[in-house]
Amino acid sequence: MSETVALTRKQIEIYLNMREPFIFVDHVDTIPGKSAIGYRDFLKDEWFFECHFVGNPVVPGVFQLELLMQTAVMAIHTLEKNSVGIIYGKKFIDVDFTNAVLPGERLFSDTEIVSYRRGVIVAVGQAYVLRGDKKVVTCKAELQMVCPDVFKKLLPVGKDK
Repeated sequence: MSETVALTRKQIEIYLNMREPFIFVDHVDTIPGKSAIGYRDFLKDEWFFECHFVGNPVVPGVFQLELLMQTAVMAIHTLEKNSVGIIYGKKFIDVDFTNAVLPGERLFSDTEIVSYRRGVIVAVGQAYVLRGDKKVVTCKAELQMVCPDVFKKLLPVGKDK
């Protein structure tokens, strides 16, 4: 059985090579190469709540997808000790937004790596909030991501274009 690795916000920033305002995950628990569960606390004074939507603020759907992707890639980064370089989103499939995320809510991200071969990652995930004792799913998707640095390692010598 694989051991869970807990990552702090500072460790996540190092793995993702990103900073505010584009870090969408505050904490992650990962089983390297298999799965990751994380969360983001969306504070009531986040910059985007003033404009999305005026008078009825909600977390943008693309931020929910980014949270799913950032959580999933932690399972790969911890597996490879960050030797894969930057991981880019390639495609989101069967995206389904089912409920809004409101100011002040903690959004959880539960992701599973379906496959990781030759620099291509396929994962599935869902985001959800807890309202009272009820788990409310807000977003589900299949994620496809790529690791360009892994591709380069697989090319024959002299074929790096």
